[in-house]
Amino acid sequence: MKVKLGITANGVRYHDFSKAPHVLIAGETGSGKSMMMHNIIAQAVLQYADSSMVLIDPKYVEFRVYRNNSHLWCDIANTADEAFRVLSMVLDEVQRRYKVLERTGARSGGDPLFVFIDELADLMYASKKETERLISRIAALGRA
Repeated sequence: MKVKLGITANGVRYHDFSKAPHVLIAGETGSGKSMMMHNIIAQAVLQYADSSMVLIDPKYVEFRVYRNNSHLWCDIANTADEAFRVLSMVLDEVQRRYKVLERTGARSGGDPLFVFIDELADLMYASKKETERLISRIAALGRA
């Protein structure tokens, strides 16, 4: 999936998620991180009608506009406990998909599942070890 990230002095900037499936958006307050994330969400939903998304929003602010979106794979996680439960469910789903691929002999398949985490630092503060374990495992399997 090629996503238009924005326009710079050098022209339009894109990111191809099929070549690099993970993105960390960082920057100071007011630098456009949230706008970029909303842009990516909108393009993911438009490009993949059968996609699902997982939203984790510890501040209860950024993702509330998606509360009734039909692409939500589960309810928006707002607390650290909810986030860890949802990330565990995502990990289980990724592992389930691998078993299906193994059984069918396919190399890829299934509907895209996008995971968006706003304020990752809040989850790290709640439990660095659990956050790192879940995200690292999901990312490792996502690369494969």
